[in-house]
Amino acid sequence: MTKGLAPKFLKIAEWFGKKPGYSFRHFEWETVDKFIIDFAEVFNTAWASFKENFEPLEPAYIKKTIQKAKAIIDEEFIWIAYHKERPVAIYLMYPDVNQILRKLNGKLTLPAMLKFLYLKRKKTMTRARGVLMGVIPQYQNKGIESAMALAVSKAMANKPHYTEIEFSWVADFNPKMRRIWFAIGAVPAKNYITYRYLFDRDKPFKRYPIPEQ
Repeated sequence: MTKGLAPKFLKIAEWFGKKPGYSFRHFEWETVDKFIIDFAEVFNTAWASFKENFEPLEPAYIKKTIQKAKAIIDEEFIWIAYHKERPVAIYLMYPDVNQILRKLNGKLTLPAMLKFLYLKRKKTMTRARGVLMGVIPQYQNKGIESAMALAVSKAMANKPHYTEIEFSWVADFNPKMRRIWFAIGAVPAKNYITYRYLFDRDKPFKRYPIPEQ
């Protein structure tokens, strides 16, 4: 976060942000029900290309999940982009709560919870974790990803204690998202390899397919 967005990326983001009909709004508990419905609509449309293992998200499940995480959710960490009031892109990020949990010795007793709230208030969490970003197909590769990143960046400017964002894992079968992160200025920090053992040694190995670009 201390480096700022790359100049070329920033130029594209500012250009797209001025296009008529587009708006970028962060999550608010006051409008949670509508926000969840819009979030689910984008997620289910954007991830439908991963047909083999895709399961649609139900709004009820999303609501249950964020209510459980209410203690750590920052409203400006969850965003939806709209075009003429249609939800077309989403971004979800969490504070890295592990920075506090590791100070609680693995306990969630009442004293530990009080310590959790104290450390949260003291802005102990300096790292955020980007969990997902999705754009419905017909709006991909138009610059909306850049404008979304700019909206998040502006919100983060008011939270200077956050110095780093980790964009979770982005698989090699998702080259579109990898290009976006590299354009922002992110650098790979960890590489994970998934191994598969074929018990039927005569069965041909097929790796996960890369969606059409």
